[in-house]
Amino acid sequence: MKVLFVIPYPVEIASTRQRVFQFFPYLAEHGVQCVASSFVSSEFYGILYAAGNVLDKIRHTIQGCTSRVRDLRSASDYDLVFVHREAFPFFTTVVERRLASKLPLVYDFDDAIYLMNPTKPSLLPLLRNPAKVKTILGVSSCVIVGNEHLAAFAKDFNSNVHIIPTCIDTNYYLPRGDDNVGTQKLVVGWIGSRSTVPYLLSLKNVLLNLSKRYEFAIKIVSNEDLDLGLPKIFKQWSLMEELSDLHSFDIGIMPLPDNKWTRGKCGYKIIQYMAVGKPVIASSVGVNAEIIVDGYNGYLAKSPNDWNHKLSRLIENKSIRDTFGARGRTTVEEKYSLAVNAPKLLTILKNMCAVNKWNQ
Repeated sequence: MKVLFVIPYPVEIASTRQRVFQFFPYLAEHGVQCVASSFVSSEFYGILYAAGNVLDKIRHTIQGCTSRVRDLRSASDYDLVFVHREAFPFFTTVVERRLASKLPLVYDFDDAIYLMNPTKPSLLPLLRNPAKVKTILGVSSCVIVGNEHLAAFAKDFNSNVHIIPTCIDTNYYLPRGDDNVGTQKLVVGWIGSRSTVPYLLSLKNVLLNLSKRYEFAIKIVSNEDLDLGLPKIFKQWSLMEELSDLHSFDIGIMPLPDNKWTRGKCGYKIIQYMAVGKPVIASSVGVNAEIIVDGYNGYLAKSPNDWNHKLSRLIENKSIRDTFGARGRTTVEEKYSLAVNAPKLLTILKNMCAVNKWNQ
């Protein structure tokens, strides 16, 4: 079986890594030849959000369009096409529709991309069209989403919908003792992209109040810094150093507002923290409340008072941190690991390939 994976962004983007690339070794072991085609190259991604470089950005955009033309021309070389989020970053669905007319299309997404992201307003709103997701759903042979909330939306436009949660390779993301014992203050850590940085700002007052009662360090691992009004450690995110940064946390946090966009989130930060055995506290929004059993493998917070009280308990009590860390690791191994979820994707691809050969 030969599958073309059409993706908007390269491996540097967490969604692409976790929903596409990390499955490739398992799929290859089971006879699936995987070919990835990204609209944005790694080189393009390196300058995409930086000021200037206009001519280079135009050149890379043209290259992305050219790659999509090649994808259409070579479609007959594949048994299936797997589209993650979108094939083309602008309003059109012509690529998805043309691909779906040639071979079965498996469509995958892990955010409420049928809505405009409120924390990431487009500079070119006329070229962005979240409503195109409905069209892509309609022409797809099969749909894969990251949680029940997204599945409920997808089922209005496609009857063949499967849920594969965003997962993690637990053979790579391993706990590694207590890195901070006797070396520095307790570390409350957050890792995320520039589009989710505003969520952390909602905890500013909570963290300021806690800093008056406890000695701890705030560590932000991201592509964009944030002024919280208190001392912090900012670390530029790097794929090569991501694991060591996670190990440096004593507590992982994931604040979220409760809105239509965030209810579509797949809780990847929580899964990362848990996988390396770190205790977690997160807003009780969407899938967070499915991953975390409050008071068993982590804490859920619904208000600033919740955040203040439960984060205080984690800061004060190492025994609770150790218990939550161990139980969180078990949760990921049982439900959100690559080992558990890769066979699900393989089965879906095999079934779609079988249907395609039968129809031929």
